[in-house]
Amino acid sequence: MSASKKKTTTAKSSPAPATQRAASGRKPAARKAAPASKPAAPVALAAPVSVPAVVRPAVVPTSITTISAQVDVGFGNTLYIRGSGGGLSWSVGLPMTCVAADLWRISLDAARQDIAFKVLVNDLTWNTGPDFAVAAGTNVTVKPGF
Repeated sequence: MSASKKKTTTAKSSPAPATQRAASGRKPAARKAAPASKPAAPVALAAPVSVPAVVRPAVVPTSITTISAQVDVGFGNTLYIRGSGGGLSWSVGLPMTCVAADLWRISLDAARQDIAFKVLVNDLTWNTGPDFAVAAGTNVTVKPGF
């Protein structure tokens, strides 16, 4: 080869250490371990920041009121309750849960005052007699007639 051709060739980057040994036939130089560093000095924590307390409006506590009706309304019928207080309405009834053949129950958790109510079969047939009443947070069992 001529000298001019050698000057125009580009230099290759040095091979990786594994290939360097194979190419030169020598063992690569062992690396020295880095000197152990001193443990870091303890970091001082900043003083706690005081956060203002959240002010919540006063709320009248609610309690669960359970109303049970002991009556057999026949297979396939459902007992409903309508009234005022505790989330009840006189225009739309809430279904009660059948817990036995002749026992229906509902628990109301929105009661803040006394509840007046009537029970209805299939939300159509009202019980006879005056309205029933129950104090908020208490349990009552009524025996309605139809």
